[in-house]
Amino acid sequence: MTGLDNAFEHFMNVLRRKHEGHYDGALAAKEQAKEQAEEQRDAVAGDNKEPALFSESDEAFLQDLAAATPVILEQWNHYLRAGGAVTLEQAFFGGVNYALQKADSGTKAAKDYAFLHWLYLEQSATREGKTPPKLTDLARLYDPVNWESVAQEYRAYRAGVAGLPDLSD
Repeated sequence: MTGLDNAFEHFMNVLRRKHEGHYDGALAAKEQAKEQAEEQRDAVAGDNKEPALFSESDEAFLQDLAAATPVILEQWNHYLRAGGAVTLEQAFFGGVNYALQKADSGTKAAKDYAFLHWLYLEQSATREGKTPPKLTDLARLYDPVNWESVAQEYRAYRAGVAGLPDLSD
């Protein structure tokens, strides 16, 4: 995690991992080795130890939870102090629409991949002496509603690549 800049996401991931049993599964071998060592020690020293209140998996979970808790509590207090002037999303994510931000990053990556693929199709066709696919056709396949803006974005993307001939379409 980078500087608790997204403490809520970390907090929720800690809870998810605990719910899915990741803390228990990740420490199973370590616990087994510890139990064997304790059995050997008990055989020598007798059984005079107190039972543990928490297992190691619980302790690891609590440590991860404790690391995220101060920031989460501060964000929650900020929300409560604002008295309705701040949304939960603003309190936890600083006014950024987190869902849209995640979706936009996925959309941008998909568009970059599509544009790179289109450039590859164009160059492959040129090398083979064939006619490259039409940009309008590719853009309509990518987004039938907003195909014109997609085509414009591709032209801007393509303009940033040095040494390409002008796009005919």
